[in-house]
Amino acid sequence: MSTDIAPLMELLFDIRKNSGICETSGLNDTEIIKFITLDSNLSRAIEEAHVYHLGLRDEFDSELLMSPEID
Repeated sequence: MSTDIAPLMELLFDIRKNSGICETSGLNDTEIIKFITLDSNLSRAIEEAHVYHLGLRDEFDSELLMSPEID
């Protein structure tokens, strides 16, 4: 099964862009792309995380979401 990677990566970029400064590096994009092609569960998780993140953005002030992980 072929997975269209670009839209999923755009969802991740949107989450990152609206989440403030990251304190941890996590997986790099190359590893994420590789895993997306191997397991459709990651695709679903990214889509669900984006929907959840949009809800947080609607509920909370952007200043809160853009604040550092630890004050």
